[in-house]
Amino acid sequence: MLHTKSKLKYLANTFIRKYNTINTQKLLKLHQNNIDSRAVTLISDLHKSKGNYLIDIDNNKYLDMYCNIASLPLGYNHPKLLNIDISKIMPLIIHRPALGINPSYEWMEEIEKTMKYFKPNGTDYMYTGGSCGSNANENAFKAAFINYTKKNNVYDENIKLNTVLHNKHPGTPNLSILSFYKGFHGRTLGCLSATRSNPFHKIDIPSFNWPAAPFPSIKYPLHENLEYNKKNEELCLEDTEYIIDNSSEPIAGMIVEPIQSEGGDNHASIDYFNKLRNLALKKNITFIVDEVQTGVGATGTMWAHEQWNLDTPPDIITFAKKMQISGYFTKKDYIPDNKFHIFNTWMGDPLRIFITNLIGEVIEEENLLENVKNTGDYLHESLNNLNSDLIYNIRGKGTYMAFDLDYDPITFTQIARKNGLNIGTCGNKAIRLRPSLTFTKENVDEFIEKLNNTIKSC
Repeated sequence: MLHTKSKLKYLANTFIRKYNTINTQKLLKLHQNNIDSRAVTLISDLHKSKGNYLIDIDNNKYLDMYCNIASLPLGYNHPKLLNIDISKIMPLIIHRPALGINPSYEWMEEIEKTMKYFKPNGTDYMYTGGSCGSNANENAFKAAFINYTKKNNVYDENIKLNTVLHNKHPGTPNLSILSFYKGFHGRTLGCLSATRSNPFHKIDIPSFNWPAAPFPSIKYPLHENLEYNKKNEELCLEDTEYIIDNSSEPIAGMIVEPIQSEGGDNHASIDYFNKLRNLALKKNITFIVDEVQTGVGATGTMWAHEQWNLDTPPDIITFAKKMQISGYFTKKDYIPDNKFHIFNTWMGDPLRIFITNLIGEVIEEENLLENVKNTGDYLHESLNNLNSDLIYNIRGKGTYMAFDLDYDPITFTQIARKNGLNIGTCGNKAIRLRPSLTFTKENVDEFIEKLNNTIKSC
């Protein structure tokens, strides 16, 4: 038998997780003098973190279900990424070329690989000129405007050139982008005008007078609410068409997320998205699918919109996050006549694209899309088997999942971290799960255990 002192030590090590924040608080205090760090929740030790586990600078270990806001496809320190031949990319480490005018041959080779691994069906061209999802969407808006004007131009070019520098029509056309309520598309000016989720992202910042349409509000469980959900989607589509027909400015493009992520992980049916795509075709509107967060495998297919089985593919698919680079895939019709119309100095990141393509290799070699489907089914089942009134409306595709919470979400994530679980919030009441593509059924079991511990602590 253990002595009393040994028993206490055993119990402490076994059941009570030591949660330190000493180094975190000390470093945050210093860091705050240089940069706004109020949103920081923990400080990573990327040397120690491995696989699906994040280690912070206080040596706390977390099962990471948030993965840097859905941007780590392979988790931490995957062996394939650790074994990069640094000598091959050393010239790109010390030089960042202006890829639009003087690309290195390595960059051109990598672009071919990216198209091989990631190009969605129905597209044949990639733009890589951004550094984040906002850049990707902003340039997609520009492509939609340019395409619309090319098809509908009735003005002499000299007239346009004489007015555009004064921000006057017709050089500056009165066009708009249609987005959807509860959607999020980024924090730059055009993207904020299309963002309709958190008001604190937009307050005090001027915006374009662009229209927004309602997005379906699905009731769960799905099998018990078939008629309600179908009617709700039909009404949303009717409202969308009415808004298009009555917009004060012509709508050049519409942008939609396959799953409204920041706005609360809101879903709609395959039928809805097919009808929405057909509506865009009917109205000659560029159909932009924002796959910044849903892209690269998390839903069980490389791109979430592939599950819609569209007769006509989207015109533009934007990407960032798990891609490690940002931009969009599109059709050659959307290449501007003016070669500098969508352009910048760097036009992409030659270092990151090496990582992008290694990720593509690993997804194929390790059959990770199939892993996501299988693990996602098990995760969904395990969540539904939880005996708790605290969580409800469990939803998702693949391992890209969420549930609503009858508790303050921010407080819940703080308690979860004390239980060794890193998760994120979205919308007003949802917890979103964004594990890596390497997430396993064993990880699911551990997640459910830590989630149960968190629920019991609330």
